[in-house]
Amino acid sequence: MTNKKVIIYTILLLIVFLGGYLLKPSHEVKVSTPQVQLKQLSDEKALEIIKNLPEVKDFLQRMDKASQKTFVEVRSKERGVITVQVAEDHPDHTATFNWYILDSTTGVIKCSFANYEGTRYVGNNDSYPNCN
Repeated sequence: MTNKKVIIYTILLLIVFLGGYLLKPSHEVKVSTPQVQLKQLSDEKALEIIKNLPEVKDFLQRMDKASQKTFVEVRSKERGVITVQVAEDHPDHTATFNWYILDSTTGVIKCSFANYEGTRYVGNNDSYPNCN
C-alpha cells in the first residue's frame, strides 16, 4: 500500500470517529410514555379462544380418538400478553402441538411453531386475524 493510500485511509477513519463523537448528544433525553390501561382477558376466555381455533379443535379431536391425554393451559400472563400451551400429556414427557401468544389489547394471536388455515398448515410466525 502506498503512503498516499495510508494517509487517505487514516484521514477517513479520523473523520468517521470524530463525526460519531461530535454527533453524540451531550445530554440524555428521557421520554416518558403514558401508562396504557390494558384490557384484562381472563384465563378462561383466553383458553376458549384458543380451543376454538380450527387446528386446535382438529388436534384435540384427533387426540381424543386416539385416547391420548391433552391439555390447553395458560402458561404465563404478563402486561396484557397471555401465553397458552396446547400439548399431548404423556406419562414421561409433554409433546407440544403449539404455543399461542394472545395480545389482549389488540386481539392478535401469534403461534410459536406453525400457523394453520382451517386445519391446513400455512407457515410460521404469522398472526391470526383479530379474534376479540
